[in-house]
Amino acid sequence: MPDNISGITGALEGLKETGSLMGKNKESENSPVSFGEKLQEALNDVNEKQKTADEMTEKFVAGETDDIHELMIKTQEARLALQLTVQTTSKLVESYQELSRMQI
Repeated sequence: MPDNISGITGALEGLKETGSLMGKNKESENSPVSFGEKLQEALNDVNEKQKTADEMTEKFVAGETDDIHELMIKTQEARLALQLTVQTTSKLVESYQELSRMQI
């Protein structure tokens, strides 16, 4: 499951290249971080949690480790992070659809 969100991250590269949604580029340390960069960072974090949980599961199945508690904690962290990502995505899409239906 390491590449669950690779399609989404590829689509976000365009956002990352355009800079901030406010028209500001990341030229100095005080400039705001763009929405695309923050989203990319969050998705990378979720992906890393998934990879860590998968690696620990493989080690446990292979008999290389017997720390079931740490395995369960990492697996639950990855599951919750993915659920949060899915719910957030659903809410963002729902909000966008609601905004697109508004008449100006």
